[in-house]
Amino acid sequence: MYKGYKLNIGDEATKAFSEKEILDLGTPLVLENKKIIKGSLDKFRFDEDGIIDGTVMQQEWFPEIEADIFISHSHKDEQVAIGLAGFLNKVHGLSSFIDST
Repeated sequence: MYKGYKLNIGDEATKAFSEKEILDLGTPLVLENKKIIKGSLDKFRFDEDGIIDGTVMQQEWFPEIEADIFISHSHKDEQVAIGLAGFLNKVHGLSSFIDST
């Protein structure tokens, strides 16, 4: 990570789009990342008990998912994070990885 920011997203920042438009923009991006992640989980199994080797997983995943921005959020703000990802992609052409993906 190069730099961290804490964002407070208010009405001014989102006036250009409705909440539905922003979610419609972000949802396909999140679903694509989930598809990549779910498709590769089995190769990270450390043993037959299903324990996953997190180091190997990190080394494999982050190069696979091209992202300009990493979005970390609380559980209650998941929809906001998805909307933010859609907004950043639509307005600035930036791709995001959301930590709940």
